[in-house]
Amino acid sequence: MSQKIKNFATTSWPFLIFIAISIVMLPTSFLYQVSPIGDINTMLAMGRSLAHGVIPFVDIFEQRGPYMYVLHIVAALPGNSLHWIYLVELVNFYILYRILIKIADLSDKIKPNTSKYWATGMLSLYLFSPTIWYGASPEEFCLVPIAYATYVILNSTSQKPLSHFSVSNRDVFALGLGLGWIIFVKYS
Repeated sequence: MSQKIKNFATTSWPFLIFIAISIVMLPTSFLYQVSPIGDINTMLAMGRSLAHGVIPFVDIFEQRGPYMYVLHIVAALPGNSLHWIYLVELVNFYILYRILIKIADLSDKIKPNTSKYWATGMLSLYLFSPTIWYGASPEEFCLVPIAYATYVILNSTSQKPLSHFSVSNRDVFALGLGLGWIIFVKYS
């Protein structure tokens, strides 16, 4: 057990740098009392409505997919605050961070034991993109399945000749779940 904690601490401390940057850059962080972006407030209202028993696409309508509102129910239940969405975003970004480390480990160009810095740099660059300012967008929550699909493809093609391309059943199942996630986050 202590080895797992030690391994977690050595690979995850650069993620703390990302958290420090995200506190300033994400409009759902604890620095902001109210989000200046209308989409976040609308999705929070939808999550609040769903938490109170309103039926989506019957009693209330908005153009996002249903999983997007499930994520915002998380924000509506504990304290009706956008700051809970920030925590959901951090969990999403941490999963993405771990996948980016795996992608970096596949590369011959990145030195061993530096993939965590590469992953932190990639996530931090994403924070400076103009799309991140909209905060908690569906595209942000689609990054994990897309990155995982990229990892599976790169992993399957890097170890064997392309004629022996194979993907495990577990990966196929996870890719199917990821595709379903993307569909129901993005489209209504």
